[in-house]
Amino acid sequence: MVSLRSLLLEKLSLIGLKRKAAWCMIGDFNDILSNKDNLGGPSRLLSSFQPFKDKLSHCDMHELGSTGNSFT
Repeated sequence: MVSLRSLLLEKLSLIGLKRKAAWCMIGDFNDILSNKDNLGGPSRLLSSFQPFKDKLSHCDMHELGSTGNSFT
């Protein structure tokens, strides 16, 4: 069974590959790129971050930095 997360990432990849202009997505993807972003709970295996990293790279997307309160 394909997870909903995998389906979402696949659909975003298809949109990303077809676009002709710059784009921006804002929201919570409920995923992180590394253990340094993990705010509690056990550390994850480095390999667990790869699918999300691959999709961001595939769509030429980059994480924007932020400042201020983490929970806004």
